[in-house]
Amino acid sequence: MPTRTGKEYLIPHLCQHCRKYYSNSKFGYTCSGCCEDFKTTKKTIDAEHIRKLNEWVNNTTLNLNIGCAKPLLKFLKNADTITLYLCLHSLRAKGIYIRSEDALELLKYNESVTRGHVVGSCIADWWNIKTPRAGGKWASYLVCYYGRFDSPALPRTIPPSGPHAMLSCTNTLHLPSIEHACGMFPNLSSMMKLWSSTARKAVTAQSMGGGHLCPIFQKK
Repeated sequence: MPTRTGKEYLIPHLCQHCRKYYSNSKFGYTCSGCCEDFKTTKKTIDAEHIRKLNEWVNNTTLNLNIGCAKPLLKFLKNADTITLYLCLHSLRAKGIYIRSEDALELLKYNESVTRGHVVGSCIADWWNIKTPRAGGKWASYLVCYYGRFDSPALPRTIPPSGPHAMLSCTNTLHLPSIEHACGMFPNLSSMMKLWSSTARKAVTAQSMGGGHLCPIFQKK
């Protein structure tokens, strides 16, 4: 591109390989997509980034598919939507989330729009919330808000931003706050304390590599 003096500070030249994108001398006069060294470095960086993301997910979620927590998964599957909301969001308030694969299990047998919002707002690996067209199994109304519109991009930072707060809409406005619900129903307050204690034990057992957990929910 010529300057006022007639000199060119950027000489346009196409990639010598694909002849489609502009090249750079740093890439041997090829574009970044055709430069093997650049692609190898990028793959290494991406693999390390994914490893760190997975490590963060492991450290901030209750894995409902391991042996010690399967009774919790069974309880949550059979729970009504309000009970599910109170249980999951009491954990969310403590910085504990669930995984996208477990969330799908909670919606498989008892799916509704309200239940979808309850579950979608508690998923740590929200970048895996995708429609079938993008390789996922999620409904579009959840993907557009909690899954960031099927974006293929991974979070750039470690730790990543947390899941979006539950969308306030006609389907969720009737849900009570945890404090209000426990104040109205003393038995619910006791259940929530037991739930928090049981979930905490499951997280501890998970971090220690397993173990057996027999919560009271297993009897219900």
